[in-house]
Amino acid sequence: MTTTLPDTLTVIAQSIESVAPADAPPAWAEIVGPLDEPRQMRWHPDVEGLAGFVAPLDCSAIVTVGYGWAHSLGDGTPAGRALLGPDGRRRCRVVCAMTRSGEVAGYLRDGPDILIDEAPTVGRIIDYIRRAFCLPTAEPEESTSRFVSYMWLSNVRGAGRRADRALPWSTVIGQHPAMKVAEEAGLTIPYAQVVPILRMVAETWTWSYLVEQAASPGWLADLLPPGTAGWMDEGVFSRWLLGNFSDIMNLLDQITPLIEPAAAKRLRRVLKQLDVLDKRPHPSWGRVSNT
Repeated sequence: MTTTLPDTLTVIAQSIESVAPADAPPAWAEIVGPLDEPRQMRWHPDVEGLAGFVAPLDCSAIVTVGYGWAHSLGDGTPAGRALLGPDGRRRCRVVCAMTRSGEVAGYLRDGPDILIDEAPTVGRIIDYIRRAFCLPTAEPEESTSRFVSYMWLSNVRGAGRRADRALPWSTVIGQHPAMKVAEEAGLTIPYAQVVPILRMVAETWTWSYLVEQAASPGWLADLLPPGTAGWMDEGVFSRWLLGNFSDIMNLLDQITPLIEPAAAKRLRRVLKQLDVLDKRPHPSWGRVSNT
């Protein structure tokens, strides 16, 4: 079956797509039994139900069907044979199939047109299916610095909303998780050492460390979808957090009116030095972005 596996997977993917209603929410199916002669299809109407799922031994493949937008490739040529719209994108149906051993097939379709005749190689869906089969996901693309900075700004926002006046810099910097740990230990960190200390946080609070922390009850585990603490590895954990808690510019705009102007200026300078302001979440489907 090795030489025909991609074709077999594509046929299975097409079969699953054919039973998914048009414009239905993203869904997925378990393929039970041998791929060349499946015995059963177990249908699941919500693709987010893959989070925390562990495929039973009789499940030989998982197929997902959803919608997204096909975008132009980096060199300016259209994706596949697509004729993209005026805004450089096109609505499409995204179908992906993966076996228990990690072989993948799939395509992007708009009506009868196949826009890209291959499966996505990165993103949340790929991560979820790989973890469902207990396979490792791709390594994190960046350090924990942006996520920790988001948590910092979230703390500042909460403190600012509770306060009856604009927060000074001493309060703003004191809301950083690392500064809270230092305060609990009775340590005082001079302003000149703030950026070096915050940079060290990303080296100390690695994704591996955060995954371990999330496996125990606490605020970090509470952020994750139910049943995924201990199920996620470093790759899916990092991408899930950065995809859901990474809009630092929006959060910064929200807290600017809550803090003193001098503190806002210092805060932006520190965030720039940490190199977290210009980064954006990765698209969920590689060359396809979900809506």
